[in-house]
Amino acid sequence: MTQIKNNKWEISKTFSFDFGHRVFSQTLNTEFSIDGLCACRFMHGHTGTVGVYLEGGELTKGMVTDFKHLNWFKKFVDDYLDHKFILSLNDPWFVNIVNAKQNWKMVTWCPYQQPKH
Repeated sequence: MTQIKNNKWEISKTFSFDFGHRVFSQTLNTEFSIDGLCACRFMHGHTGTVGVYLEGGELTKGMVTDFKHLNWFKKFVDDYLDHKFILSLNDPWFVNIVNAKQNWKMVTWCPYQQPKH
């Protein structure tokens, strides 16, 4: 816990998750890359982290909040991100990958663009 300006307190918690993905539209400028290989065009995995920062003016029992109040966020990360494959709805492989997998949970979430059909 860190005290910041104006008598405010800040806490943070980091959540990690493993996921797979591919970036079908990746291109590299060979002038700036060693070999021009677009590794992200192929399926692969990463470990990601997301940080949550909370700020409060008053402490309750010496805390800004109990980290148990973030259990709902941990559940979201576990249910929708951890060990999931993230794929663009616009990826040409999308239909084939979806049709190849049975009995799985698919979440479609595309906040920035609508799929092209």
